[in-house]
Amino acid sequence: MRKWVSSPEYRAAVEVVVTARKAQGLTQREVESRLGKTHHGWLAKIEVGERGMNVIDLIAIASAIGVDERQLFDKLLRSLPAKLDV
Repeated sequence: MRKWVSSPEYRAAVEVVVTARKAQGLTQREVESRLGKTHHGWLAKIEVGERGMNVIDLIAIASAIGVDERQLFDKLLRSLPAKLDV
């Protein structure tokens, strides 16, 4: 597994997505469908760290789950340490 996919900072980003998705009562498959993903498992791979998630993915996921991307980023920023180890 790539270092950045398993880093605590990356896992914090994924956890923000998972928490927001579950708070909206959505399954991974429902989110994938909303994003037009025809191959199911895309979000599951992100959530377990098998696939990377970039900022565009994060914005798209926020939109698909019905959460303002600024609020999602704010939650992410608050969950990260002041100094990132990249």
